[in-house]
Amino acid sequence: MDALGLIETKGLVGLIEAADAMVKAARVTLIAYEQIGGGYVYAHKPNPAFVSGAFDALPVRREIERVIKTCIEHQCPYEFVLKDISTVTYKPGNLIDWTKTVMETIDQYY
Repeated sequence: MDALGLIETKGLVGLIEAADAMVKAARVTLIAYEQIGGGYVYAHKPNPAFVSGAFDALPVRREIERVIKTCIEHQCPYEFVLKDISTVTYKPGNLIDWTKTVMETIDQYY
């Protein structure tokens, strides 16, 4: 089975410990790492109410815009994460619509 994983740590020691644990626990190939300095990355997960029922792009867009504006103001890198299909109540269309809405909203700022 092939999978792709991502680990975020604060500091080099945490990175080394996490990488060591990964390679000892499974057949893992480390591909890359990136140091972002002393700052933080804001990982935002969507409000489940916005993606679990009938999809409405407007509240999603407003939520994403709020996060982007705040992160730009504070010069903080950010990422948007929709962790699993259960968040969208097993409706793949909602996942596709959410992704499209997030990408379109981000494109307005860059």
